Amino acid sequence: MSVPVDFAVFAAVFLFVGIGFVFALWFFYERREALLNDSRRIKTVFCCIKCGLIYERGRRRETSPCPHCGFNNSRLKF
Repeated sequence: MSVPVDFAVFAAVFLFVGIGFVFALWFFYERREALLNDSRRIKTVFCCIKCGLIYERGRRRETSPCPHCGFNNSRLKF
């Protein structure tokens, strides 16, 4: 009980499935990269004026104590 399928129909279906698969992979990796960059973007970088240590903290903060010497520093502005 096989159904005869024209080659043009088979090729079109194969092509659309392939293109759909490529777009699905593209969407998945773009979304993954956006989520990874969001976690990096919300970190704030600080430079300790007292000991010179460069460190980062999560979330957006204006001041943070240095983990090495405890001096309270303001965030770096680029």
